[in-house]
Amino acid sequence: MFYSVLPFKGTPQWDYVSKHGMFIFDVIHHYHSVKPRIVFETPEFSYQERLEAINLAKKAGYYSDSNDRSPLFDLGRDTAKRIQNTLPPFISNKIYLLLKNFYRRYLKR
Repeated sequence: MFYSVLPFKGTPQWDYVSKHGMFIFDVIHHYHSVKPRIVFETPEFSYQERLEAINLAKKAGYYSDSNDRSPLFDLGRDTAKRIQNTLPPFISNKIYLLLKNFYRRYLKR
């Protein structure tokens, strides 16, 4: 299985897309509601080409854009969205990443 790249602020992927490409969604919490999960394009790999690649991978059985989530995940996600909509982005994105890492490390099944 493979998934689409999700560039996060402060990573080399984010810097590359910022300099050479175009974000379709640049608010991190929107990444998880986009299907298929294409959040940027670059001159080397357009949105349409990414979509075609995902469709080919789906047909071959190697891609899924579904998330097997728990009610706890949904509660955390909704809380993170409220935080991001309330606080300044530089604070809310850090809190979001902390909550996400906590969930993945300690709560994910």
